[in-house]
Amino acid sequence: MTVQLFEEAAREARDPDVKAFADRHLPTVRDHLQTARKLKAAVEPAR
Repeated sequence: MTVQLFEEAAREARDPDVKAFADRHLPTVRDHLQTARKLKAAVEPAR
């Protein structure tokens, strides 16, 4: 959901500062999501 919000803000925000912030930090948010998914997959089989 956070990735979607950042993508939307990067595309559609009217405030240029908000748009720039979302655009600048979107790759980091995507990386964090990917890392979280990998960690979840690594931990789940152990349960």
